[in-house]
Amino acid sequence: MYGRLLATVSALALSACATGPSYKVPEVKAEDVKPLVVTGRAPNYNRSDAQNSMLVSKAFNNVLSAAGPVCDQAKINCGAFSVEYNPDKTVNAYASLSTRVTMFAGLANRMDETQIAAVLAHEIGHHIARHNQSTEQRATVGNILGRIAGIGIGIATRTDPNITGDLGALAGVLAGVVPFSKRQEQEADLIGMYLLHRAGYDLTKARQTWMTLAQISAEDKGRAGGNNNQRISSPLATHPTNAEREAAWETRKEEVLNSKTGLPRLSSQPAPH
Repeated sequence: MYGRLLATVSALALSACATGPSYKVPEVKAEDVKPLVVTGRAPNYNRSDAQNSMLVSKAFNNVLSAAGPVCDQAKINCGAFSVEYNPDKTVNAYASLSTRVTMFAGLANRMDETQIAAVLAHEIGHHIARHNQSTEQRATVGNILGRIAGIGIGIATRTDPNITGDLGALAGVLAGVVPFSKRQEQEADLIGMYLLHRAGYDLTKARQTWMTLAQISAEDKGRAGGNNNQRISSPLATHPTNAEREAAWETRKEEVLNSKTGLPRLSSQPAPH
């Protein structure tokens, strides 16, 4: 039994390391990352759910309609991607383990169309690079490793191995489901910038997205006891700092605007001449 489980873990671990394409992300020097001075408050557009839903769908469709060549490069069917607007006041957006992108009212209502498109393009970037599949496989590996450890504990302590195995599996899943890595976030940012540019959005204006997120975060920290009407979800907090993104944005913008192919470079590709 242990042999079969370990063999399965080994196979999954290997597949998790090579699920999607790897992109060459322009490096940002540490000295170029300046503290982000947050002033003012992010606007609140007070749109209705119907208005927010229409705007999210419009931005998503604009980005997706221009994504064809980037999707072809990654050998992925972007026609399967979909968007969901969630009327909850949580400040978040995420790429699910399937092919969906979800944006919450709490975030959409604080952004204009360009910023909404920037967030959606980033999440689509995770799908194009298959980062979500890597996360799902890490959870599966964690499940199996946890089950092996739990069964071993059950045998050693003479506790029912089925019980300890189930508890171990749960612990393994929780350990396996980790946020996207910093590298994956950087790749999604880069892919998202290419998608935005291809869709005709202004990259200089889109840069304001990170200041808006910083403003929302500052509001939340300054609100004693928090506010049930606006909750910043922890997945959003796991992204690179907004100061890092601000610095990286200008570096990567030059690459995007000067690209002859309009496509992000894969790690296997040589540098352009």
